[in-house]
Amino acid sequence: MHSEISEIALMLQDVVQAIHSVLGVEVTIVDRQGLRVAATGLYGHEVGRKIAVGSVFEKSVHTGQPYIIEAPGKDAACLTCGDRSRCRESAEVCSPILVEGAVVGVIGLIAFDNEEKLKLLNQRGILLDFLDKMGKLIASKVAENRRNKELEVLTDAIETPILSITPNGAVVGANDAARRLIDVPLGGLVLDDILGSGILKAIQGGSVALESMGKRRYSIQVHPVTHGLETVRYVLQLRPLKDVIRQFNKMFSEQQPTNFEDILGKDRALQEAIDLAKRVSKSKSTVLILGESGTGKELFARSIHSESDRKDRAFIPVNCAAIPEALLESELFGYEEGAFTGAVSGGRIGRFEQAHRGTLFLDEIGDLPLHLQAKLLRVLQDQQIYKVGGRGAIPVDVRLIAATNKPLEEMVREGEFREDLYYRINVIPLHIPPLRARKSDLESLGTIFLKKHCQRLGKQVEKLSNEALWTIKRYDWPGNVRELENAIEYAVHVSSGETLKVMDLPKRVRQGLGAGGTVQGVEVSTGIKSLEDLEAEEIQKAILLYGKTKDGIAAMATALGISRATLYRKFKAYGL
Repeated sequence: MHSEISEIALMLQDVVQAIHSVLGVEVTIVDRQGLRVAATGLYGHEVGRKIAVGSVFEKSVHTGQPYIIEAPGKDAACLTCGDRSRCRESAEVCSPILVEGAVVGVIGLIAFDNEEKLKLLNQRGILLDFLDKMGKLIASKVAENRRNKELEVLTDAIETPILSITPNGAVVGANDAARRLIDVPLGGLVLDDILGSGILKAIQGGSVALESMGKRRYSIQVHPVTHGLETVRYVLQLRPLKDVIRQFNKMFSEQQPTNFEDILGKDRALQEAIDLAKRVSKSKSTVLILGESGTGKELFARSIHSESDRKDRAFIPVNCAAIPEALLESELFGYEEGAFTGAVSGGRIGRFEQAHRGTLFLDEIGDLPLHLQAKLLRVLQDQQIYKVGGRGAIPVDVRLIAATNKPLEEMVREGEFREDLYYRINVIPLHIPPLRARKSDLESLGTIFLKKHCQRLGKQVEKLSNEALWTIKRYDWPGNVRELENAIEYAVHVSSGETLKVMDLPKRVRQGLGAGGTVQGVEVSTGIKSLEDLEAEEIQKAILLYGKTKDGIAAMATALGISRATLYRKFKAYGL
């Protein structure tokens, strides 16, 4: 059975040879089982053999104490030694090697003649101190070896495959998971043999997240190991890309889902939109959510996903307006290695692949460039993607929800949006009314946001004053619910009393009233508008509520109490 000392025997043999060269006496090291693991001189040929039972070295193992023997064979400590009658030593100094308080071995200096004996005994104090320091040095190496073994056990217990490589790419270590994953002997391999060409170069260039697109596709996380300013190793975490996507889906599915109960408001038009969204949630058909910025389009999309059969998979949102046009294609479809200048070595998966068997939400789809509209149409028809720079098709199963605040029908007429794509995504249109069309919800929403931000900020603002509520209801809220919440948050910050006053509201909300007139002592605008302005506003509300489809026009005309022909004339008169 190997001991911890014997596991570093080669290093210890170098140690004893170095000590012998400096001190001119013989040196030996034994482990706690009494096995000689390193030695010089006469004991050199006994390495690997057991020392005598009852020897001073054995006593040092059991007591943890150093010994100085001036007369071997006659000293009291030697009386139980099995080699006492044939001992060849003339003097001895030995010291235990302790690791975490336990003796793991003994190191000793041995004299075999009078000259060596004089050296030992004349400097016994110095040499004993020297042996103590050498013992600690050896103990640190044993402890390091122990930690390495513990680390090896830990890494083998980790399911993530881990590789250790030199800066030149030579594979010097792997855990069990990596050996099973790669399934070829690692001895003599370099990184490019395993992951394909270009990966090592990217790692040396400073990349810490990569994808390998060889026969087997891996996601790679790189952890440099440095000594001073020099990188001495790279530790790589490998994961099959299919596992990454599976975990990605799992991570999103485990997040707190957004439900229709999170959509605040009791307005009839809003509740109609919620009811329609609930009915179509379990469908695979594409939903097009129409509404102004800040109305909660993504909230609706997430709620639809949470009610769908795909709720245990990923919901992947992409804002088409927020990503530069040059990067949008690679963001959606991914890219292969070397597809363009600056591409990450190994390539990258796109949003469609991440949303496989889940839901992809394309917000602001009206900002999608025309050339990408054609590619998106092809993906929706064929259910497969082509990466940038790739050749093979990758099947995807994605439920698409799109959203926009732009008039897509007008964009189709103007040639700014593909007609075939419009009809492909407009299978189930869902209209979200703006906040100015749901004034009945303003008081309840304001109260909800007031409580939310008071709790978050530790403020004690109990209610909205009548004047503040009146001001909120008079404002048109072009930023919709998002703007309302931001305004209430601001007001909570600046409020100094238990009641939120009109002067606590943002200046733009207060100034939205104009000038002139007072309500309960607060200066406000009379806000009188012409009948034409009021009529135009109501028609605009109807457009946002019903949409300008054939059925939407009919519903608008009924709601406004006019004929469709009159409604079309109003559109033209008011530039709608």
